Amino acid sequence: MILRFLPAAKTAGFLLAMPLVFALAACGRPDGSNHPQVQSPFLLATAMPTSIVTVGTGDESDPGSLALPTSTPAPTATSVAEAQIAEAVSTGIQFFDTFDSSGRQPLNGRLPDVSPISAVWSAVPGQWQLRGTHVGPGFRAPETFIAIIEPGISSNTIEIEAARLSGELGIVFRYESEVDWYAARHNGRALIIERLIAGTLTELSRGDSEWTESGRTRTLAVIDAGNRIDVSLDGVTVASAEAADSPPNSRIGILSRESADNQFHSISIFGNQ
Repeated sequence: MILRFLPAAKTAGFLLAMPLVFALAACGRPDGSNHPQVQSPFLLATAMPTSIVTVGTGDESDPGSLALPTSTPAPTATSVAEAQIAEAVSTGIQFFDTFDSSGRQPLNGRLPDVSPISAVWSAVPGQWQLRGTHVGPGFRAPETFIAIIEPGISSNTIEIEAARLSGELGIVFRYESEVDWYAARHNGRALIIERLIAGTLTELSRGDSEWTESGRTRTLAVIDAGNRIDVSLDGVTVASAEAADSPPNSRIGILSRESADNQFHSISIFGNQ
């Protein structure tokens, strides 16, 4: 045998290397070339369907190239908001706000993510606070908190994504002043359309609707067709009311009553300029 003529140290090294040589020889390239394709057994055992980082030249003809899997970072709140904004723009929505922010800060003075005009949010009354991925009242009080904005378009359909944790929440529309506005609000058991005029609050319509799961995010929408108002929850119309034609350039907003816990995640307006 050849091994008889090798020094002891070299023989030991040769024996240790032989299994690796045979393993490399057995692993051919998928394209049939003679260059061995080196894969670590550890990487094979822990491979994940993730992005790839190449060690070496990255050329398939380079035997020294090694593909290492790397973990894909989880989406951040900002990246989610950016995706939502891009989708809104692509679908032609002219007014949209995710209420995304870098930490806690006042809602007053905020520009929406998408708007045809340079209008900003304002609180009338109460304090509203941005909290990273949503907005909500700044503190608990037994009164009604409202934040409004001039959308710059006719508010034919107003839609919010919100999570009700306690009290009531809803949409304000046809807002003319602090004593003249309409609202569609949910109290956990019913969806109510109401109007405040000259300081007097009048209920126009009510529909039974359960929203008792605390923290569940749902879609509340107001369809203002001029002389008729329809309100839906998750696409199902719950309440309707007759009304006079909507005044031009009226403001819209969000409402929270008897709760500082309710969360508003986004608002969209579909309408004509």
